[in-house]
Amino acid sequence: MIHISLFGRVDVSAANGRSADLQTRRGAELFAFLVLEDGRSFDRARLAEQFWGHLPAVRARSALNTEI
Repeated sequence: MIHISLFGRVDVSAANGRSADLQTRRGAELFAFLVLEDGRSFDRARLAEQFWGHLPAVRARSALNTEI
């Protein structure tokens, strides 16, 4: 079983007590977004625009790849 907490600090932990290391705030936001949009699929271009739209497209895609 996996426990996901989206209130306050985003936290993901397994039944054995191990936690995922969401190293950046943006990575945690991306994870939370995907959890809340359960069942929907998103292409990388849309996610890059959603989270890094202030950057040029190439840099936005690179930032997304780094977070994933």
